[in-house]
Amino acid sequence: MEDLEAENIVAAPAGWTSLYLFQDAIVESGPTYCAEAMNGVDYAVETNNAESVMAVHYAGDYGGDAAAGASIAAEANGIDFANVETTAGTDNQASAVAAIVEQQPDVVVVSTGPADMATIVGQSVAAGYTGKFLGSSPTWNVALLQSPAAPALQASYQLLGPWAPFDSDTPGHEAMRAAAEESGSTPNEFFLAGWAWSYPLKAALEAAAENGDLTREGLYSAASGLSSVDYEGILPEGSGDYADGGDSAAVRVTQLSSPDPEASTGISVTEEDLAGSTAEGYEFTEPCYEAIDL
Repeated sequence: MEDLEAENIVAAPAGWTSLYLFQDAIVESGPTYCAEAMNGVDYAVETNNAESVMAVHYAGDYGGDAAAGASIAAEANGIDFANVETTAGTDNQASAVAAIVEQQPDVVVVSTGPADMATIVGQSVAAGYTGKFLGSSPTWNVALLQSPAAPALQASYQLLGPWAPFDSDTPGHEAMRAAAEESGSTPNEFFLAGWAWSYPLKAALEAAAENGDLTREGLYSAASGLSSVDYEGILPEGSGDYADGGDSAAVRVTQLSSPDPEASTGISVTEEDLAGSTAEGYEFTEPCYEAIDL
């Protein structure tokens, strides 16, 4: 970050930590892991009458951010919260699985990689866990539908996504699919993510060109001065406000999807535009994982 800022380099990140809300060189897209988890917990309480939530997560600005969001939402809803930190590797999930099976929380927010998530879900369900899993955005990969965990995933897992999946019907998705087909790319959520991340860079270039200053400094100034970005429906209107501080930049809407063998990327939306009261009312003044003591 110090190098980016010193050299006036604008970066579009492949991630959703709430840290990015407070870094001028970064043009982030979509809700943070923190806001996603807030919306997931609110949904579980409102829809399934959840009375307890557990966060199972990697350490750091990915897993810690999601766990912080789950903790904030659990407190806001007056339900029990448990925190379980795990390390990467499918052979390292026994302790997390044991905690889930022993404590039987109503909902588990998982913030790991796809293989570790599938291990946690599959082994927990096999050992008698009967609750639901909500996975942070990086937990899904279509290949999981060909894994031994597929039946457990279809029964117990849903994805908290920053935007609707590959097959969805927006002008941005349609343009993305056309570009993917033209490039010879097979349908995948990573192509969609890369497409979405390009919108603020395009908007910053257009603004810098309009200002008549396409130097690094000019682009940096244009990017940090954007008050909105047109994502062609992939993200809500008003997204991409980098000019007014972290709280204004924070997107608070999440798409909830479920495994779907008929979908191009194995996932399809089941609940559109989740925007729970916790995320809507939360003021982002610092990264969530730094604000909350887990």
